[in-house]
Amino acid sequence: TKFIEIAGEGVPSRETFAKGVAAQPKDIVLMSLDLDLRGQAPKDVVKSPDAGSITVGADRFGISSTAPMRFFPGRYRIRVLADDGVRVLLDGKPVIDRWELRGVPAVETHEVEFKEMQEVSMTIEYFHDKGGDDRSPARLQLWFEAIDPNFRGG
Repeated sequence: TKFIEIAGEGVPSRETFAKGVAAQPKDIVLMSLDLDLRGQAPKDVVKSPDAGSITVGADRFGISSTAPMRFFPGRYRIRVLADDGVRVLLDGKPVIDRWELRGVPAVETHEVEFKEMQEVSMTIEYFHDKGGDDRSPARLQLWFEAIDPNFRGG
């Protein structure tokens, strides 16, 4: 997982975000993506031995995280709760793409089906604009629901 600073105002372009991720050499190991920062900087909230190396503040930052995910055959619902921009990609293809300022956390969903056991690369990208006073603090949560799992494979 990479934490990046976002300069300027408004929604960062995909190019600006990608450049920020590419320029960040340090990956922070996270056990889950369930961040409720409550106006604090990520380094003060993230539970990781590497948290001290996070240099972003409580406003205008982004997160990019990629991990392999293994799914049994069946249908699944991906849910992501975010207050500002969020994208979820499976094997590089966007399945959730709400890259905008919102200020109020909202849940986005996508259903996916796997015919056989499959490992996919999942990427989540998130940016937070500003929190405090009349805006919500950073909030990001990702979870999966098995809608119709077929654990026997047939």
